[in-house]
Amino acid sequence: MKYSGRLWLALLSFNATVALNVYVFAQGISSLAFLFISNMWVLVSWQIGKYIDKLNYELDRDALTNAYSRKVAAPIYRKLTRKAVKAKKMVAIFFVDVDHFKMINDRFGHKAGDLLLQKVAVHLSRLPSDPPATVIRWGGDEFVVMVLCQTEEEIAQINRKLLTNMDYVSSQHTVTISISTGYSIFPHHGNELEQLVEFADTQMLWAKRFKKLEQSDRFYLRGERNVR
Repeated sequence: MKYSGRLWLALLSFNATVALNVYVFAQGISSLAFLFISNMWVLVSWQIGKYIDKLNYELDRDALTNAYSRKVAAPIYRKLTRKAVKAKKMVAIFFVDVDHFKMINDRFGHKAGDLLLQKVAVHLSRLPSDPPATVIRWGGDEFVVMVLCQTEEEIAQINRKLLTNMDYVSSQHTVTISISTGYSIFPHHGNELEQLVEFADTQMLWAKRFKKLEQSDRFYLRGERNVR
């Protein structure tokens, strides 16, 4: 959680307190009670600032998964691209969709579906990257992950790590969660976030279709062997 709110308020209160104390003593007024109250105000300001920081943190985060909310994606992206340009790096934008989420949600219930999304968010946040990956809940069972990278090989490696299956236990049943991903790269595929997310989303949809075709082929070949 950032400390900007409490630091700003405490700093303003401290400066105001110092100015008031200087003025009061310059007038020849000496009051320990005033000194005590003015110093206490600095502490109160710190606590008020702490509350403001907490509110800002909660507004920036998705309440269910604790990933960043979509409304803060643009400023986060701009900050990352500035770092990338300065360090001569790239920003990878991964679009992530949970496979068969509706089926799992319908079968095990909404509470189980919520827990599943929380587990996916944790999985995404544990990517091996420096600085850590930024995970954003884009909507429903979709996430966007932003990562500062040096090479395209590093991006491909992160994508492979993302696709690692997760086991999820719900109502005495173990469900294997899989996700589909697509990615785009700043600046190779564009400069605007929406443009890069759209490109990554399209790649994800192709990956999902290919996965379904692959599963259908395996089912068909297994059935053909059984007929023979």
